[in-house]
Amino acid sequence: MSQTSPKQPLAEVFGFPITDQSNEARRYRAKRLCPFNNKVPNCTKDKAKNPLGVCSIYHETDVVITCPVRFRQDWIIADDAADFFFSPHTTWTTLTEVRLNDKHGKSAGNIDVVLVAYDQAGKVYDFGALEVQARLLGISGLLPVELPRLRPAARDSGVAGRASQKSADDYIRKLWDCWWREREVFNDCILPRTIWKFHGLRPANHPQRRLALAAHWIASGDLVQKLEHWCAAEISDGR
Repeated sequence: MSQTSPKQPLAEVFGFPITDQSNEARRYRAKRLCPFNNKVPNCTKDKAKNPLGVCSIYHETDVVITCPVRFRQDWIIADDAADFFFSPHTTWTTLTEVRLNDKHGKSAGNIDVVLVAYDQAGKVYDFGALEVQARLLGISGLLPVELPRLRPAARDSGVAGRASQKSADDYIRKLWDCWWREREVFNDCILPRTIWKFHGLRPANHPQRRLALAAHWIASGDLVQKLEHWCAAEISDGR
C-alpha cells in the first residue's frame, strides 16, 4: 500500500487507521481491542495491562506492519503457508505463540505461527513453523532481495501453474513479513549470497530446502537430543 508521505508515523492503532472516527473504531480504541484474531479479545502488544496498540506504521510512503498479530487478519497468512507446506486436501490447523524449549527444558523463545497437519484420529503427522523458516532463510541470505513477480513461465503454464506460482510467491512475502522485523537484530550474522554455489545442484539439494527442513527440526524442540542420538548410532557398512 503506497500513498503520499504522511506527517506522522502511525498508520493503524487498535486495528483501525488513525483517521477513522467511526463508532466501531472509537470502541476498539476505548476498550483497547484487537480485531486480528489475537489469543484474547484485547490488544496485548508490549504489555497486556497498558498495550501499545500500534498495528502498523508508515515507512516513507508505505504502510509496514509492526505487530505479528496483524498478520492474522482473515488468517490469509495461514492459508498461504498451508498451501506451501502441505499437499491439497490436508486437514490442518494453526497454533500461535508456541513455546520452544532448549535441551534443559528452558524457554528458547516463542514461534509466532505453527501449522500442524493431522489425520482422522487427530494425530499430528506434519507441521511447519513460519517464523523459524523466515529467520534461517534470512540469515542465510537466501531470501530474494525483491518480492517476487509472476514469471513468464508461470504466466504461460495455465491456471494450475499460475496458482502454484502464486502460492509460492505469497509464501515468500509472508517470510519477508516475519524477517524484516528481525533483520536488524541479526544484521551481523547475515551471510552474503555470493558464498552460495548453485551450479550443478539438483533441486532437492538446494540449501533453501535444507534450511526449511532444519526449521522443522528446530521447531520440534528436541533437535539436540536427535543430534546426540544420530552421532552415537552405529552405522551399518551395508554388507
